[in-house]
Amino acid sequence: MRYLVVLLSFLLSSCATNYYLDNDQLANQSRTFRETVYIADENNTNVDTLVEAGIYTVSANEHETYRIQSITKNRYPVCGMPMIGTIFTLGLLPGILPDYSYFEYELVGPEGTRKFRHVLPIYSRTSIWEWLFKPFSDREHDLEVESLRRAERKSVDS
Repeated sequence: MRYLVVLLSFLLSSCATNYYLDNDQLANQSRTFRETVYIADENNTNVDTLVEAGIYTVSANEHETYRIQSITKNRYPVCGMPMIGTIFTLGLLPGILPDYSYFEYELVGPEGTRKFRHVLPIYSRTSIWEWLFKPFSDREHDLEVESLRRAERKSVDS
């Protein structure tokens, strides 16, 4: 009996979180741009995501016409109110939170320096049922690469 109580309390209190693409806000096809670029920030941790997304043709030649620099990844702040239902129902009702991240970088070329932003619409869902579902990927990095591949590139005014 004691083991049954421990097992039930474990199941009712162990929520899992999966991350998903918000497909309503993404294009159905991959986006690629015609520029062949040299990435100046080789030691930046976000370079791998940008290269794996394949939105630019990356060159090792540092004399390329276009150069990408100042690659940053940030998140918009979100409200945690949707989690209240999940907390009070001990995870039986899923809580869905937007997890909007964005990539920003500067593209330096003949026309000057332009700053671009790709908004990555990702959301997280938390409940005790999430361990049953198979998300897009086991790694959040793969999800970021896929959303960057399909996200719209917007110019940012400095």
